[in-house]
Amino acid sequence: MKFWGSVRVLLLLSSVAAVYGEVVLKFDVVEEQDPLTYIGQINVSAYPPPYTVMQGDEGISLDTQSGRIQTARRLDRETKSEHTVALFSTGKGFVAIQIQVNVTDINDNAPYFPNGSKSLSLSEISPNGSKVHIGSVIDRDIGVNTVRPPAVIISGNQENMFKLETKTTGSQNTLYLDLVLNGKLDYDNGVKKYSLIIQVSDGGTPQRSTDLTVTVNVLDANDNAPEFTHTKYSTVIPENILIGASIVKVSATDIDSGENGHITYLLDRQRDPEEHFVIEPNTGIIRINKQVDYEHQKHYELSVIARDNGSQTLESNAVVEVNITNVNEQPANINLVYLIQDNKTYENATVGGFIARISVSDPDSPNNYFANVNVTLQGDMGYFGLVTDDKVVYRIKILKPLDRETYSNYNLTITAEDSGPGGPPLYATKSFTLIVDDVNDNAPKFNKTVYTASVPEKAPAGTSVVNVMATDPDLGENARVTYSIISNPSSDSDWFEISDTTGFITTKSTANIDCEHNSNPWITVIATDHGSPPLSSTATVSITIDDVNDLEPVFERSYYEAKVPENVAVGSCILALSLSHTGVASGFASGRMQHRLTRGAFLPPCLPADTRNGGVVTSLSLFGHVHDCLVPVEALKLHLLPH
Repeated sequence: MKFWGSVRVLLLLSSVAAVYGEVVLKFDVVEEQDPLTYIGQINVSAYPPPYTVMQGDEGISLDTQSGRIQTARRLDRETKSEHTVALFSTGKGFVAIQIQVNVTDINDNAPYFPNGSKSLSLSEISPNGSKVHIGSVIDRDIGVNTVRPPAVIISGNQENMFKLETKTTGSQNTLYLDLVLNGKLDYDNGVKKYSLIIQVSDGGTPQRSTDLTVTVNVLDANDNAPEFTHTKYSTVIPENILIGASIVKVSATDIDSGENGHITYLLDRQRDPEEHFVIEPNTGIIRINKQVDYEHQKHYELSVIARDNGSQTLESNAVVEVNITNVNEQPANINLVYLIQDNKTYENATVGGFIARISVSDPDSPNNYFANVNVTLQGDMGYFGLVTDDKVVYRIKILKPLDRETYSNYNLTITAEDSGPGGPPLYATKSFTLIVDDVNDNAPKFNKTVYTASVPEKAPAGTSVVNVMATDPDLGENARVTYSIISNPSSDSDWFEISDTTGFITTKSTANIDCEHNSNPWITVIATDHGSPPLSSTATVSITIDDVNDLEPVFERSYYEAKVPENVAVGSCILALSLSHTGVASGFASGRMQHRLTRGAFLPPCLPADTRNGGVVTSLSLFGHVHDCLVPVEALKLHLLPH
């Protein structure tokens, strides 16, 4: 706490007493003063200096020569309210003195709530005056500076729903707060949560305050019974309504929450002892439970109960009137006989063939007369149709070719519609699934017609070449594909083998793959299914054999001789050389071989220069030179890397 202006602190020596042979000097000082604030003075006439301190206090400073007492630091009453210094006066004998400094309070602390914000709950049926304990508020100051009632709600108290009660106990600086209900809570239509801000203040100057946020959650109580949207419901149903059919739905609401608002529906069995009707407990849908009969009972009046799930249940009632109408009760009879086994046919079944025979009759017609029954077929997708000669017996006919790969089954429904008497037409239906069995009508199909691959010559056995793949849309064994290679020695197909299950082509263990023998073998692969009879298709695999430098070139002759006139022109070809290389055309023509003079040989004035045709060409005039010359030549094979 800071104080502005000039402050002069007047400290009075309140008493001098001898206790157990000891002089006690008491002083007061206000807390939070600056260090070296004057506290008091020892009477040097009565107790002359010098003084010897026996037990000091870090908050009190004593001048042992003058007897001046002052603060050694800023004092805080809430930390320590009394400071004691024990000393001896030795100026006139030996006197024991105890200095007691009482720290007086200033308003330097605001009240505070030890537990922070608070969350409370109250049931909406809590009576007026219901009390909930909030907690305590503490102020470290004392006297007039400490917390004082009243506490006030400064925000969130809608319609003054709450008030506060305060009390103190033995501790003067602690205030206890209770929240008191001052009205009627309503969870369903009112406020479900209150956020109150409570303020408490002390009595000091300047006054200090603190706020506490208290959340009050209003809890739902089962104080509302369910309410039907209508007190009376009416419906009309035919006497031939199907068991389980829905006839009406009742609905009720409950504005309570949770289980208090969860509704269960029931029927009063006194109104329906034979249990012709049932109600779904969660939805309120009333359904037929037993067949009703117009001739037996034409009208029902049901009592429906809507009950909530509160701990003490509440309920309400509504009336449901059910009127029964007389109808054409008996639909036509449908008799279905399969003309195929196990309602299965094959996809290659003959167009115009029959799969089933149907006969119909109407028990409501005189003498079981059935000429007025109309029979239709649904689900045929244009592949089947009904034919009849007399409207008594019908047959289901195949109208166009079947294809299992397009439709593997047909969900067919036969509908028979009568024409009375005594009411609207009745419909009878009979459904069945016609299964189309597979036949081997599709050959395997490769995903490519031509595959390309490459493999180096002399490749070891098992070297991967290419993987071919074929698929078959048929089923089972009709779709299981086996691969093989069509043997063709002229194309060197025996260099390769194929996995019959995966289509993976590799080099054979017995293969001697030789680029000079065949640089581009072609093989034909066949994919065959396991149908009866089996179907197959083929694909071509083009394989490039990559050459390796494994053969030396050879001159066709070891000695060449030519007679040349000495006046032959420079640059004339005087001798043609010929090279051979197994499996490959002339090296000069292919660009893969050439010749040169042997290194270190004696060279006459002529040398080979034309590498295009392998000729020996004069490079100087022969006039006046030797009559005979011997020219050593060597052949070179060039390994050309692909671009």
